[in-house]
Amino acid sequence: MPDPGDYPHTPLLLGGQVKRATPSLTDEGRLIRRASAGVRALLCGPTGTGKTEMGKRVALALGAKLVGIKGRPGLEDRDMIGFISPTAEGPRWVDGPLARAWRLAQSGERTVLLVDELLRLDAYHRNVLIGGLDDVSAEELRVMLGVDVPDGRYYTLELPGAGEVLYAPTSLLSVICTTNVGASYTQSGEIDPALLRRFQRVMFVSYPDAADILPVYEKACTPSAARVAYELEVQTRSMTTEHGQLLERPMNIGVTLNYLAEVRDLMQAGLSEREALEEALGVTVVPFCCSLEGGEPDAAALNALQVTLADILKNALSKVA
Repeated sequence: MPDPGDYPHTPLLLGGQVKRATPSLTDEGRLIRRASAGVRALLCGPTGTGKTEMGKRVALALGAKLVGIKGRPGLEDRDMIGFISPTAEGPRWVDGPLARAWRLAQSGERTVLLVDELLRLDAYHRNVLIGGLDDVSAEELRVMLGVDVPDGRYYTLELPGAGEVLYAPTSLLSVICTTNVGASYTQSGEIDPALLRRFQRVMFVSYPDAADILPVYEKACTPSAARVAYELEVQTRSMTTEHGQLLERPMNIGVTLNYLAEVRDLMQAGLSEREALEEALGVTVVPFCCSLEGGEPDAAALNALQVTLADILKNALSKVA
C-alpha cells in the first residue's frame, strides 16, 4: 500500500493555496481536526471546486493511508468490497478498496477512505456503505465476533462469501465522501435520510477565492495569462443555460489548468500571449463549456466565449496602458 504522498496529485493538492493566518479555523482545518479522531464527512459542491483534493489533503495532513473509491455506474462488488479469486492453492479472498480501508484501520493504521462521486454509486452499493458506517461498541463487538478489543466504537464489514468480518476503530478510520450538485451531473439517485444521517459533518464546497487559486494558475503559465484565465472562469459561471445564457456548463479548476497548459505550449511554439489565449480556447474551454450539435460546438455559445475573452483581454490591456 503506497503512502499518501505516492499518489498522483494536482497542483492544488501540492500546496498552491495561500496559507491563512488561522488554518485551524477554516472549513478544511476543522475537517482535519475532526478526522484526527475519525470522522464521517460529506463534501457537496459543483464539479471542479476541489472536493476530492480536500479529502486527499486531509490524509496528507494526518499522515494517514489513503484508500479511494471512484463512484460510477456499473460498479461491481469486486471493485468496491473485494472478491474471491481462484489460485493454485485454492480460492483466496482479494480485498477491494472498502475491505482494504477496514483492514488497515483494524491493524492500527490511521486511514482515510475517500469515496468520490457518491451518488454515482448504485443504490445497492450505497446501502453497503450505510451498513458499514453503523458503529458498535467494543462490548457488542466482543459478543458478535468473540474478539478481545479495546474499549471504543467500531465499524464492521462482512466480506461476502469469505466468512470473515472486519472491524475498524472509528477513531482510526475516516470516511470522506464527495458529491456533485446540479441536474447536469450523471447520478443514480439522491442521498436518502438513512445515509445522510450517518455523516457527522456535511460541508458545502464552493469555488476557491482568487487569493487561493491564482498562485496555482500562475504556476501553470504566466501571471498575466493566469489572471485572464481566472476572469474567464468566473464569468462562465453566469453564462450557463441555468442562468438563461448559452453555455452548457461553466469552467472549473481542471479546465482552467488545461487551458493554461495549452496557452503555455503555444507560447513556447512562438505565439504571443494574446494569440495563445485565443487559440487555446477552442481545444480546451469550448469543448467542455459548449453543447455539441452534430459533432460541432454550438455556434452561439462559441461566439459568446470568444466575445467574453476579447473583452477580458481588452480590459487587461487597458490596465497595462
